[in-house]
This record gives sequence, structure tokens and C-alpha cells, in this order.
Amino acid sequence: MSRRTAPAKKTDDETFACRVRIIIPGGGLGEKLQAIQDMFRERFGRVWAMHAGERGIPDTAYLYSNDPVALAECVTALGLEIDARPKKTP
Repeated sequence: MSRRTAPAKKTDDETFACRVRIIIPGGGLGEKLQAIQDMFRERFGRVWAMHAGERGIPDTAYLYSNDPVALAECVTALGLEIDARPKKTP
């Protein structure tokens, strides 16, 4: 019997100290996605992650980092809208 590895989102939930859920605009992120990736690569190197939002909360994404101040600065600098709705629990 083979053991499956945990999904990256679950691993990132456990690995990273900080997570922020952002709202994806109706037309998508477009060029802003590249700006997010560029800024996060510059600021955090390879130690960050981005995942789609959870089921039941459409049009959201999660950004992960270990530095809450830098994460907040990036979100503000990029003009991203934070989704403050509570996380769904199973």
C-alpha cells in the first residue's frame, strides 16, 4: 500500500506562520498576478506560497509567508483587497 503525500495547501497551512486571504476581482488578477509573483520572489525568495481559496468562498486566494510585516507591506503595496470572512471549518 502506498502512502499519498499531503496536498501542498495543507502543508503550507502548517508550515507558514502567516496567511492572508485576498479577494480576486471579477475579471481575475490579470497582470497583477505577475506583479504579486515578482514582488514576493524579490521579498521572500523561494519561501512563500499562493493557493486558490477554499470551497464555498469563491474568488479568493491565499498568500503565505513567515514574515507578517513584510506580507502586510506587499499586500498594501500591490493594492490587494483582504477578505476578512472567517475561514470555513469542516
